[in-house]
Amino acid sequence: SDFAAAKDLFVREIDRAPFHHEFHYWLAVAYAGLGDWERARKELETALETIPVPDLAANEMSSALRKRAAATALLAQLDFMEGHTDRGHQRFVEGENMLAPKRESMAMLDPVDLVHLHSIAARTYANAGMRDRALDHVHKARENLRRALGHGPSVPVWESMFQQWSDLDALQVKLLLADDAPASRESALSVAESAKGRLLAWLARMRDRNAGYDALEPGRTDEAIARLRAWAGER
Repeated sequence: SDFAAAKDLFVREIDRAPFHHEFHYWLAVAYAGLGDWERARKELETALETIPVPDLAANEMSSALRKRAAATALLAQLDFMEGHTDRGHQRFVEGENMLAPKRESMAMLDPVDLVHLHSIAARTYANAGMRDRALDHVHKARENLRRALGHGPSVPVWESMFQQWSDLDALQVKLLLADDAPASRESALSVAESAKGRLLAWLARMRDRNAGYDALEPGRTDEAIARLRAWAGER
């Protein structure tokens, strides 16, 4: 979170290797963290210009598209912050399309990349008051989190991903409660109940190594959600 130190570091690295796209990308992240949107945009545009054009090798294609999608998502976020919502929306669509496999020979992309893109999009649309689009990206981010967690990552990665999932749950509850409709309030309660179940399952993993995986099962909280819905229907 020390964006000033990160900025100084990547400025030095760019002096040493001016055409290294990752240095420009991370310098853009640092500038964005410091609120310097103009310099952040410049560095992201430079990063996109310096990402090598991928050849037909599947792994190189995937790597290039992942990097381009990450830079495009941050540019979309900057577009929204500057009031260019239409352009920002088109960039999010473009970034999502980049992460969709284009042909059978292309290796399956890491779902974590999609989690990153959809999480940025969800928060950006939410801040812009575009509730339905925000909720759509929350759902997409959560589905890719499920895929990523299903691959069985290490314990520290599990913890990080469950934190991301909890953040998405909190955002979804906030968006749902912004609608006064009874169905939306019921959905918000259901999301909160599901989130509690996942977190409790993660804590139980200290005793049962399979508990964390069990938290991903859709039916795990069905009974609790059914009780919740019955309670909401009585009120």
